[in-house]
Amino acid sequence: MEAKRPIAAMPPTQQSAFVPNYHLLDPADAGIPGAVMDRSYRSQPVILWFEFNDLGASIRAIVESGGVVAGERNTIPGEGHVQYMADPEGNVFGLKQPLQD
Repeated sequence: MEAKRPIAAMPPTQQSAFVPNYHLLDPADAGIPGAVMDRSYRSQPVILWFEFNDLGASIRAIVESGGVVAGERNTIPGEGHVQYMADPEGNVFGLKQPLQD
C-alpha cells in the first residue's frame, strides 16, 4: 500500500466551530470559499462553496437543471444559511446565503 503524502500547498484553514475535523478555506487565501474535512463527515472530503443572495431561487434553478438537494438546509449562527447540493454526476458542492443586514 502506498504511503499517503501530505498536501504541499494547502492554503491556511480555520477549524469550524460547529463540526469537528471540518476546516474552512478562506477565499482570500484559496481563491474560492470551500471546506476540507475527513471522510467521517462526508465521502467527498473537499467541498466548494458558492454564495448567492437568494438561496431558495438558487436551489430551484439547480434542481431544474438536473442537480439534487444533498442534505438538510442549515443556518450557521452569525454567517448565514447553507445547503449542500449535488450535480447530476453526484459531485457535492455548497450554497450559502449570507445573513441580511
